[in-house]
Amino acid sequence: MKDIRKIISESCVSGNRNYIKEAVNQILGEDVKPGQTVAVIDDVITGMTGAKGKVKSTNEANPGFVDVELENGTTMPMQASLLIPV
Repeated sequence: MKDIRKIISESCVSGNRNYIKEAVNQILGEDVKPGQTVAVIDDVITGMTGAKGKVKSTNEANPGFVDVELENGTTMPMQASLLIPV
């Protein structure tokens, strides 16, 4: 995982007009990337703690969230910081 200061610095100098959004996405997104198999480490709202799935895509509408396809075929947005690669 990158240092938060480094993420912010790199985003600021990137020249991207959405550099703040880019930095937030990286900070909240942890190290979860599309294609990875993940487990939900904590999800008291939907009760999906312990579920396993595959990250389908980042969720641009909700920074810090990714779309995860669970083993039962359901795809839902999940907070990336509550997922761990397995």
